Amino acid sequence: MPAKTVHLITLPPVPRPFAEELASTLNRMTLRGVVVPGTDEVQAPELVLANTSREDAARLAGDLSRAWPRGVVNVHFRVNARWVSLSEGAPVLPWQTDHEAAHLIEVAARVRTVLHAVEAFPEWWSELSPHLQAQGDETQIVLPVDTPPERAGRLTGLLQEWVAPARLLLNVPGYWGANGSRHHEFARYQDGKLLPFKTHLLWAD
Repeated sequence: MPAKTVHLITLPPVPRPFAEELASTLNRMTLRGVVVPGTDEVQAPELVLANTSREDAARLAGDLSRAWPRGVVNVHFRVNARWVSLSEGAPVLPWQTDHEAAHLIEVAARVRTVLHAVEAFPEWWSELSPHLQAQGDETQIVLPVDTPPERAGRLTGLLQEWVAPARLLLNVPGYWGANGSRHHEFARYQDGKLLPFKTHLLWAD
């Protein structure tokens, strides 16, 4: 089952007085992504690009490093993703964002147990594009919002009957965030230029 991945751009820490200037810079670029803010005193923003090509993510990182020359801008490619529901108390995102919605199935079993069901009953998942993620000792199954509700409901019923108690939440607003990755490629930009790097371009979390 393929895992959802995102591209992640990390910016240098931004002191609060400059936060508005950064917001203006991002909005001029018509950014379509999610900006995860930092603390109240210092903004160390992360830009999560869930629906952007690798080439466009690299280009955006270079453009940002030119427009916001306050340090090195890193871009991390194909980082493991996690669905973050806005109902989970996610921070209010202060700049232009790319919110989505998804159907969620919450299963009272660990991910490994649910994966066994994926392997044992492939017909349950045919033509679906599920993303599985741990939620404590439980599992969240994230389905695209265009999945027919009756199809999501049928899967929930099968999980309830054969795996563990499960419940379906439809049209949950949220966004794809970064969940870390053992290794992923990354690049560094400063003043619009790709910085040379002497070792293999892999980042280990």
